[in-house]
Parts: sequence; structure tokens; C-alpha cells
Amino acid sequence: MPVAGSVDVGFAQDMTVHHQQAVEMAGWERDHTRDPALYQLAYDIESTQTQQIGRMQGWLGLWDAAAFPTGGHMAWMSAALGRVWWIFLGWGAEPDLDGGDVDGAAED
Repeated sequence: MPVAGSVDVGFAQDMTVHHQQAVEMAGWERDHTRDPALYQLAYDIESTQTQQIGRMQGWLGLWDAAAFPTGGHMAWMSAALGRVWWIFLGWGAEPDLDGGDVDGAAED
């Protein structure tokens, strides 16, 4: 069984956060778009990733692990990547999520 600090636990915890960001952004798009294709895409992302969050949270529960990262995001990852790992994984910055600026096109 995976233990706290392991790759399995860390991945499931961090991907839960990552998927929650995707669900939040997709929900925003679904609520604001007038394009039927974007609405469908947002709906699909929201529903699929919500299901995946449930699966990962189920694993964490079976492993008696915390639902979310406790040692900082990606603490389980090798130091070889340095501090740029979040760029490659598509983490949204809090200001982007708070302001609804999911594509970076919002005006100040």
C-alpha cells in the first residue's frame, strides 16, 4: 500500500488539485460561453475530471492518505526538475483562477 510521501500518494493528491482547477475553469467557460462547441467541451471536461477526482480521492481514502498535498505541491517529485515543474503540468495561477482569466486575455 502506498504511504505518505510516495509517488503514488503525491501524484493522486496533486492531480486532484490540478483536476479541480480544470473543473473550475471548465465550469466558468460553460456558464459564460455562447458557442455550443465550447459549451460541450467545457461540459465534457467538467464531468470527466470530476469523475477522475472521485477515483483519485477513493485511492487516497483506501491508502489512509490525506486528500490534498500536505508537504507542498509536487513535494514528492525529484529535485532534478527544479522549480519549473508547474509550467509543464499546466497549473493555473491563483490570480488567473480568481479573476476568471482562464486564457490570459482579460483586460486590467
